[in-house]
Amino acid sequence: SHQVLQQQQLGASNDASILPLEYLALCLLRLYFLPELALQPPFYSRYIIARKNKNYPLGFTTLSICSYNLRMHWSDITISSLKSHSIFNATYVPDAINWNILSKLETDNKFHVIPATREEEAIGIAAGIYAGGQRAAMFMQSSGFGNTVNALTQLLVAYRIPVPLFIGMRGGLGEFNEVQVPSARSIPSILDTLNIQHYAPLHVDDVEKYVNGAIELSYASRMPVAVLWYSQLVGAKRVTS
Repeated sequence: SHQVLQQQQLGASNDASILPLEYLALCLLRLYFLPELALQPPFYSRYIIARKNKNYPLGFTTLSICSYNLRMHWSDITISSLKSHSIFNATYVPDAINWNILSKLETDNKFHVIPATREEEAIGIAAGIYAGGQRAAMFMQSSGFGNTVNALTQLLVAYRIPVPLFIGMRGGLGEFNEVQVPSARSIPSILDTLNIQHYAPLHVDDVEKYVNGAIELSYASRMPVAVLWYSQLVGAKRVTS
C-alpha cells in the first residue's frame, strides 16, 4: 500500500505495528478541524519522520504535530516565505482571499503594505521598489487581472523586473457569482501567452514549496512569476447576509 511503501522508504517499517493506529487517531483529529488536510500523504511522511527521528512518546507526537499543523494557516506559511526571501514590501488591490495575508502584514512592523486603486498601479509601485534596491510582492484578485496586461508586458516582462504575483482566484469550485467565472478560467492561458510561469498549490502542505519556488524562480529569471490561490486551498467565497 501507499502507506507501507512510505514507511519502507523512510526506514520506519519496524514501527508498522503501532504507527497506523496513532496515525488514524491523528487523522480523525485533523478531519474534525481541517477536513481538507486529514489524509494527505505528505502529512503522513512528516508524521513518520517525527516518530523515527525524534523518538517522542506516542501521545506527545500526536499532539505536537497536530497543534503544529493547526497553527500553520496557508497565509502564515506565505508570510514566512516572504520574510525568508527578504520581501518586506507588498502592493495590492484589496480582495477577500489575499486579505488573509495582507491583514497580517499590516500588523507586522517589518512590512510596508501599499494599497493601490488599480492593479497596474500596484505593479508600477512594485517595479519602482525593485528599481530602488528592494523587493516587493503584488497581490490582486482574478477579476482585476485584465487591468495588468499592459503593465506586465510593457514593464515587468520588457525590462526583466522580478515581481512575485499572488492572485486570488474566484470563479472556481463553490463560486456563487457567475460573472467571476469567465475571467478566472482565462488567466492561466493568458499567463502562458505572456510567457509568465504560474503555479497553484491546492493543499496546505504544498504552499511552502510552491511559494518558495515561485519567489526563487522570479528573482533567478528576473521575470514575474504568479502563484494562484484556488478555492481548493483557500475555500470558496460565500454570500453573507
